[in-house]
Amino acid sequence: MGRRVKDADVAAALAGDLLGVLRPELVEFLSRLAAKGGVQPLDGVDAELRLDIELLLPSLVAVDRAEGVIGFRHPDAAGVVEAALRRLRRAAGRETRGLPNINGLIRSGALDEALVQFCREGGAFLSMVHGLNAATSLLRQFPEEIRNSDETLILAAAVNALKSGNVGRAEFIVQERFGVSGARLSTSRVPLDAHGTDFQCFRFIYAIYMEETIGQREMAHLFALLGRLPLDGHIQRGLLYNVAADVFVRQHNWETAVEAALRSRHHYERANATLLAFYADLYLALIDLARGRVSEGARQLERAAARLSSSGDGSPNDRRLLSAFELIAAYEGGDPQPLIAFAFLDDPEARFGEIWPAVAEPIIAYGSLALATHSTLAAARSFLDRWRLQGWRSDRFLRIVNAQEIAVLQMHRRWQEADELLARAAADRASLPAPDIAAARRMLHGQTEDIDLALAASRSALDADPGDAAAAAALSDIAAAPQATARQQAQALLWMAVAMLETGEDEGRRDALVKFFELQESRGLPALIEENRAVIERAIGNRSARARLGHSSRLARFLRVMSAGAKPSGRVGSGLTGQEERVLFLLAEDAPNKTISRRLGVSVPTVRFHLKNLYRKLGTADRGSAIVEAVKRGLISR
Repeated sequence: MGRRVKDADVAAALAGDLLGVLRPELVEFLSRLAAKGGVQPLDGVDAELRLDIELLLPSLVAVDRAEGVIGFRHPDAAGVVEAALRRLRRAAGRETRGLPNINGLIRSGALDEALVQFCREGGAFLSMVHGLNAATSLLRQFPEEIRNSDETLILAAAVNALKSGNVGRAEFIVQERFGVSGARLSTSRVPLDAHGTDFQCFRFIYAIYMEETIGQREMAHLFALLGRLPLDGHIQRGLLYNVAADVFVRQHNWETAVEAALRSRHHYERANATLLAFYADLYLALIDLARGRVSEGARQLERAAARLSSSGDGSPNDRRLLSAFELIAAYEGGDPQPLIAFAFLDDPEARFGEIWPAVAEPIIAYGSLALATHSTLAAARSFLDRWRLQGWRSDRFLRIVNAQEIAVLQMHRRWQEADELLARAAADRASLPAPDIAAARRMLHGQTEDIDLALAASRSALDADPGDAAAAAALSDIAAAPQATARQQAQALLWMAVAMLETGEDEGRRDALVKFFELQESRGLPALIEENRAVIERAIGNRSARARLGHSSRLARFLRVMSAGAKPSGRVGSGLTGQEERVLFLLAEDAPNKTISRRLGVSVPTVRFHLKNLYRKLGTADRGSAIVEAVKRGLISR
């Protein structure tokens, strides 16, 4: 008797080992067959599975086509298989909580238990908890029939597609299950509260990837959904707060964004979702950097790095994303070279397949700024062109890239090209044919939802007419706006000083310059001085204008610091007047005399007069040679 029991145990152990290497569909079939006493009708087994049974299990299972049945060859086989399956399930239960447990349950045929455990580990959002590769591999372990019928697994496949950057695939998966455009918040005919909470959460995640507008109606539903989720639904709660944080970051509603990101991180930590908590840390670092709190942002990044190291689930994309933010913090702290090297080598398609636009924006902005300031305009534009290829993801990627291209063009005084982009941006906002630049400036001055474009429009207006009162008023609003970033406030202060030089408001000009320097010093933003050196010099003016600033020990100290860090300038000793410099920069854009006349607000004969003086001072005779000589002297970049 003892011998027979021992043999049965050995048989069950051997059968368990063999079952563990079979694909899940075969294990599930053997489990059903054992439960039915070892025999079942043949028409209940599909042809592909039947072929696998005959090829892989000929000694265990017999197919009787004459009788139309399929069953075990030996009467004890059902008991041995059931014992083997129990052994597999016990082994799976002894494994650590997590994905290996789910794999073991699938291999043993315990698919209902596997689905329950799958939901505990993140369900539809498992890839956001354990990483894309692990989630994709696990999803493939489930039988195809279940993958195509279970709502949680269908949504998991859609989330995996989103994280891989394949939003079209995600949309197709959802349409197949839930109807045409079922995932879209704004255009779908599917009510916001349709289907289960997983689907409702997915729609908000999808809206972020697709850059849909999440307005008051959608936000009201988001917070109502939070109220309906179970108290222990930490993954869903964390994701919804993450969506809220993204919306508030877009609005530059910084305090509320911080609160949402902290709540998101709290729920991720409660769920032991270390990788998601890493993303929350990144959002908090992003907010700190936008507000000019570089040291606080660096601490958030240290926390994020520790989480990513401990999680074991991070992808190469996650590590590259962290690296990009660490380089941005170093750049703000005065070390530009690592970020420049990164920007030269950066390939957004290869590196950032799953990135959200709010997270991409600082990478695009700082990368192009670093190249435009410390390398060349051409390098900055090449970097932006690589990111422009990501425009298929959403319109916001294109808007971010275009706004940054306007900024670097203006930095290099390529005003005509920048104005053309501004006019197109204004036309996009109004859904109208492209307005002229004057109309574009008027339209963009008051844009509170896109401060970068409002700044660009004001800079353009003041370069053409430093006495433009509307532009000066817009800059004053931006400098005082709580939703403006520290960099946007700094830019507004500098260009206010440029405007005040023209209007003779020397006390206001001095105050604006002091506020700029105090902002960059208190926030630890030395990069602002190098990026804006030409504008600072323009705001200070010539010797007479500088003298009119009066005595200010604070301003004098800041100017000494700035002069000590100055790089040799090709414009020193050029002898060009301000108007001649403007003519030169427009020449570099191949602008004809009529365009230069319109841009500067002077007559064509006056343009010819400036050109004649320009050629004489450069020792050249025509436009082409003047541009070549100006490049040699470092007066312009190509």
